[in-house]
Amino acid sequence: MLQQLLITIGAGVASAVFFYLPAKGSLFAFVLGLFASLPLLIVAFGYGVRSAVIAAAAGALLAAAMLDGWLAIAFLLSVAFPALVLGHMAARPSPDESALLRGLLCTIVAVTIALDFLGIFVIGSRYASFDAAIDDLASRFEPLISAVFARTGVPGGATAKEFSATLVLAMGPVMAAWGVFALALNCWIAGWVTLLSGRLARPWPDVARHLGLPRWTIMVFALLFALTLSTGAI
Repeated sequence: MLQQLLITIGAGVASAVFFYLPAKGSLFAFVLGLFASLPLLIVAFGYGVRSAVIAAAAGALLAAAMLDGWLAIAFLLSVAFPALVLGHMAARPSPDESALLRGLLCTIVAVTIALDFLGIFVIGSRYASFDAAIDDLASRFEPLISAVFARTGVPGGATAKEFSATLVLAMGPVMAAWGVFALALNCWIAGWVTLLSGRLARPWPDVARHLGLPRWTIMVFALLFALTLSTGAI
């Protein structure tokens, strides 16, 4: 029992450290930051969601004590919450491997999109309008773009400010797609680690055969795309 508790707390601490690493600014730190949810997922798959809650609480307390209260909230929302939801889904009895994998993938996509929109809302709430937010963020990227393309010139004949604005607009969907990939990869690695440790409570599914999205998601994506066009967001 003590060993399990120490592993659980250690996983929460490791998750919080991985969450903070991208602030260091190096490429290696950014790559490690992609695996912030991995320790929590391993605990959720191996010891259950209750242990994962303890691990998440330990990570949040560390983030609040060593960093900032707002960063602790960001850790709970962007790292702990997806891991707990996926751990709960994986723990439920489901004889249909295809349904389980589709459910996990749908949840990963939904959670990632929700977090992406939350981030956009938080950033946008600091500005008077969406255009003002784009202009300000683009102006912050403009010196960097100018320095990068100082010799070759900005692609397409655009100005540094125009290219920066396009880059800012692309950040939302790019981050959402990257978030889906990272969370799915963490889920897969956590499953394998738990399987090798002998603590995985279910047989390993045939991922290559059963992984996919339900057909109804096509209609959802089409509806959201039409809604985006109608609101003039793109």
